[in-house]
Amino acid sequence: MSPSLATVAYLGAAILFILSLDGLSNPETSRRGNLLGMV
Repeated sequence: MSPSLATVAYLGAAILFILSLDGLSNPETSRRGNLLGMV
């Protein structure tokens, strides 16, 4: 894997992690938060 591809993968994982935590903070969006966390 090239270094730039690894950087993009880490950046995407970090964004999805933050979005999943944001989704879990509200019961109405917890399903979406769980889905983003699994991805």
